[in-house]
Amino acid sequence: MRPREFFPILLISMFFTGCGYQVVGIEKPASYNISSVAIPIFDNRTTEPQIEFIFTEALRREFLKRGGLKLTSIQEADVVFRGKIIRIFATDVAHNRFNQTVESRFFVTVDIRCEDRRTGTILWQDNQLTFSRSYPYGKTTFDDYQARRTTIEYIAKRVAERVYDRFMTKRR
Repeated sequence: MRPREFFPILLISMFFTGCGYQVVGIEKPASYNISSVAIPIFDNRTTEPQIEFIFTEALRREFLKRGGLKLTSIQEADVVFRGKIIRIFATDVAHNRFNQTVESRFFVTVDIRCEDRRTGTILWQDNQLTFSRSYPYGKTTFDDYQARRTTIEYIAKRVAERVYDRFMTKRR
């Protein structure tokens, strides 16, 4: 390769290495010396049955999907994520001409923290993490239940993504 052909390649490679681009893949938590995580079943402080399992499973799936840390038991983990679903509520957002609700907005608030099991130190927490989503009412009670359940699963997935991202980048 002649110097004249090599120079543009050198400039391009210097541009991409100096501008913050990096290879993505397996992430490691920002400035924490950990390799394993435990996520026990969330505590459900609401009247919504089985919501704790939905949120726990969503967070576990997020850590498995994104990698970087081994998901393990509490006894073997470096850190433990403990979560509580502390509040849920729905509010009507749309009505038909007979003043019947046709759409609601569902809100979920969780209190979640990551504790270093070795030292007892809280490494990360958010005690008022709230997400919401609207959902339409169906024609039957079963349709309403399915729409609400799908909405809860959607919110749980978004909470899991947010928790993972904020913990791995050490953002509060």
